[in-house]
Amino acid sequence: ASRESAARARLRPAPPSSRRYRERYAGGVTSLPEHPTSPNERLIVALDFDTLGDALHLVGVIGESVLWYKVGLRLFVPEGIATVHALRDRGKRVFLDLKMHDIPETVRSAARTIADAGVEMLTVQGDADTVHAAVEGVEGRASVLFVPMLSSQGDAESEALILERGKQALEAGASGLIVSGREIEAARKRFGGKTLLVSPGIRPSSATADDHKRTLPPREAVRLDPRGSRAARRC
Repeated sequence: ASRESAARARLRPAPPSSRRYRERYAGGVTSLPEHPTSPNERLIVALDFDTLGDALHLVGVIGESVLWYKVGLRLFVPEGIATVHALRDRGKRVFLDLKMHDIPETVRSAARTIADAGVEMLTVQGDADTVHAAVEGVEGRASVLFVPMLSSQGDAESEALILERGKQALEAGASGLIVSGREIEAARKRFGGKTLLVSPGIRPSSATADDHKRTLPPREAVRLDPRGSRAARRC
C-alpha cells in the first residue's frame, strides 16, 4: 500500500511552491511578450498525433526553430499531462487547447492543475462564468484564451458574432482570443494591441484545409497583424 501511495504522489502535479516543481521548471514560466517579434515566439506548432513518441520525434526534428507547441484533445486524451511534462523538460512552452466548458468549480480545479503542470496558455469555451473560473484557477500563471467560434464553423457573416463573444470573454477576465486569420485585423482593431490573439488554421495555400473553414497563409496572417498575434500551424 505504501508503494502505491508513493507512486500516486509522484504522478500528482507538483504545486508551484513545492521543491519538486522548482526543480522540474528551474527556468520558471516567463511572461508572454506583448509584441512577439521573432518567428519562434509567434509560431505554434500543433502536435496532432496519437502518441507522445510521434509528437516528440517532430519536436526533435524541428529543434530550436520553434518554442511553442499546441497540445489538443487528440494527443492529450491518450497521453495526458505527461505530454506537458515532456515538452517542458525539453525547454518548450505549451499551449493546451482543450476548450474546457463545464461547471465553474470543475473548470477552476482543472485550470489550477493545468497551470501547476507548467502550461502557459489554455483555452475555454462557454460563458463569462467559465472564463472567470479558469482565470481564478490559473492564478495568473497562465493565459486563458476564449474560443468564440470553432474554425470549422461560421461563414462571411460570423465576424460580428465572434467579436461580440470575444468582448464578453475579455470583460470576464480572459487574456485573449482564438480567432481565425480572417478575423485578426478586425479583432486587433476592436480590442487593441494588448489582447493576445492566437490564430488556428494558418497554413500554406497549397496545404489541405482539413476541417477549417477560415484559413489563411502565414504571410497574409503576419501582414494583417505584423506585431501581435501568434499562429497555430499544423505540420
